[in-house]
Amino acid sequence: MEIFLRLRTLLKPVSFKTLFPGFLDKPLIGIDLGSYAIKVLQFKDKKGNLKSIGIYNFPEEALTGKDKREYLVSGISILIEQLKLKQKEVAICLSSRHVVTKRIEIENPQKGEIHSLILSEAERYIPYNLEDVHLSYAPLRRKGNKYEVIIAAAKKEIIAEYIDMLKEANLRPVVIDVENFVLANAFEACYGIPEKEMLIIDMGATKLNMVGISEGIPVFTREVAMGGIDFTKEIQNKFGVSFAEAERIKIEGVKEKTEEEKLQEVFLKVITRWFQEIKTAIDFFENTTRKKVRTIYLCGGSSRIIGLKEALAKFLAKTVYMFHPGSKVKYNPNYFDPKYLDYLSPQLPIALGLGLRTKADV
Repeated sequence: MEIFLRLRTLLKPVSFKTLFPGFLDKPLIGIDLGSYAIKVLQFKDKKGNLKSIGIYNFPEEALTGKDKREYLVSGISILIEQLKLKQKEVAICLSSRHVVTKRIEIENPQKGEIHSLILSEAERYIPYNLEDVHLSYAPLRRKGNKYEVIIAAAKKEIIAEYIDMLKEANLRPVVIDVENFVLANAFEACYGIPEKEMLIIDMGATKLNMVGISEGIPVFTREVAMGGIDFTKEIQNKFGVSFAEAERIKIEGVKEKTEEEKLQEVFLKVITRWFQEIKTAIDFFENTTRKKVRTIYLCGGSSRIIGLKEALAKFLAKTVYMFHPGSKVKYNPNYFDPKYLDYLSPQLPIALGLGLRTKADV
């Protein structure tokens, strides 16, 4: 019962406005457990100054194998040691595919009734036995005599796996958030509440995670099993190079002009599939909200692919920006290389969103 009550708080989305007073206490270490890399970010003080930042890229064998637990534990431990972090309390998040979320409305709830009403509604929308999940909920807004509430449920076995893994790395997860909420919170922290409908696309190594935001609230998410690794493998096949060299070509391009046409063929083959999935997601989001998506923000390591942002803007006929939290973070240039932060910036939104969390959230 104690864990259930604790996770009620841990899994809820927290607006930066309500979060900031808690942020004045003690920021947690934000750990983004990506499929290609682990990112760690920790703020220093109540002013939000950067204290530590680091990234651990998995070896090639970890990207193709099924069981990554050993690499995750090892990578986390290496980063914690390299950054000389003494704090044990961390914040992590679950991939959206591991969490069922649903917005519901409760009409004129009486004092003490909300919990039981939400449990009743959850039985209708959560496709699992409630005894097998950790259930979380948070109020979003009031509409007349109705309250709009978001509920989130994650299987206990998934939560337990993450907790055990972090304990193995000698860390204690204080906050377990949901990826799409983390992205939305990170965006609000960097740019404020968006006035118009927008889409954040996190382009990772093995997935495209799309989060639609309307009236400042993440109301839509779609995760597609496509990512930068697909691009890397296509380059390997086309150029006959190693995985490491294909990764370099993907981000930096080719050195010889005679190879540009070959790379362009690979580029068009991969992004055509990506762009069709993105368009499908946008169409669904717009049909659901009956509002047009005005802007799109890209993040994730694969968003750095040369020409991708411009090609997506042309394909969708929409404004596309890079989600660049590094430009919003306060840091001492004597301790952090601005060029390194600028390069790493597209990979930081989730780690930053988690680094905004504090013990006060629990």
